[in-house]
Amino acid sequence: MAPETTLTASGVHWGPKLILLLVSLAVVLGMAEIAVRVINPPPHVLRHVNVAGYRLSSNPIRKYEYTPGRFDIGAGGFDDHSNFLINRDGFRDHEFVLAKPAHTFRILALGDSVTAGNGVEDYTKTYPKRLERLLNQEISNRTAEVFNMGVGGYHTLQEVETLREAGLPFTPDLVTVGFVINDFDEAIDGGVYANLLGQVGRAEQQVLSDTLNRSSWRIKNYLLGKSRLFFFMYYRTRGLQSTFRGNAFNYQRDVLKAHNPVESGLELLNRLQQERGFKVVIFLIPAFDWQDGEYKYTGIHDKLKQVAARYPDFVVIDLLPAFMAINKNGDGFTYDGLHPNEAGHRKLAELMTPYIRPMLSRKD
Repeated sequence: MAPETTLTASGVHWGPKLILLLVSLAVVLGMAEIAVRVINPPPHVLRHVNVAGYRLSSNPIRKYEYTPGRFDIGAGGFDDHSNFLINRDGFRDHEFVLAKPAHTFRILALGDSVTAGNGVEDYTKTYPKRLERLLNQEISNRTAEVFNMGVGGYHTLQEVETLREAGLPFTPDLVTVGFVINDFDEAIDGGVYANLLGQVGRAEQQVLSDTLNRSSWRIKNYLLGKSRLFFFMYYRTRGLQSTFRGNAFNYQRDVLKAHNPVESGLELLNRLQQERGFKVVIFLIPAFDWQDGEYKYTGIHDKLKQVAARYPDFVVIDLLPAFMAINKNGDGFTYDGLHPNEAGHRKLAELMTPYIRPMLSRKD
């Protein structure tokens, strides 16, 4: 009987030690959590990195977005966004109202700096706002709302991801895409994204890329959201892995996955259209540098039409012939051969109106 008594006593002896160990561990972790919150070492959640009116987006597909407020940039050329005023949703327009009024046909205009209106001081003179006014002159039974959701430097996938993330809550009836000739290229932002990434460290970049592959492990996601200590240790470890393995975030590999931005963007747009039921019109906005009716970018227009033809519900309107019919040279519509001036925006709205107006009169 003596050995059994000894084992029982041993078990009783280790019980308090185990409890003490667990309590001590909890105290140490608690103190470490407090210390990390007070010291606040990197990496951090990417929310407030700003460069020249842009901020790094927490959505790695969009890369960056406009910072709400007025761009504090001196007038140094039309592409400096001088005097841009950005609404609270991050777009160059008046404040958006989430609830759609009765008898309202809501249009979301996606695009890049052409749609946003680089070079046009007054946002009401960009083609989305001119389009809104023209449509409302022609109809009486419905009101048209056109939201300008263009962001400078965006390609097609970024534009459609903007729709998915920020536009769908506004319940659009129609989505227009302002396609321009550089939309097939990934890096068309003039270095904005690279400058923003340069403001953060490698670990913060890992935080950004990790949002593309959120684990289904709910406990991990819960701890990342609630514990600053766990967040710090997790991404510090991931950052070291990236250093040794060379697997830092790569937009081409991790986002586009060997596709170009137009293919990826239109594929996503088709899925969103099927899910939400809005109409889609893609307007090919030409580069305004043709001479004597000769245009050197017809191949890019044809390439866009080929990709869009995969989706029979998309309407594609090439505005080049209409502009050429007005002027055999591209003079008078642009600042630099690509960005339309006020006259160019006016004509864009006039040419788009006949294609959109019939949609407002339908009762479906």
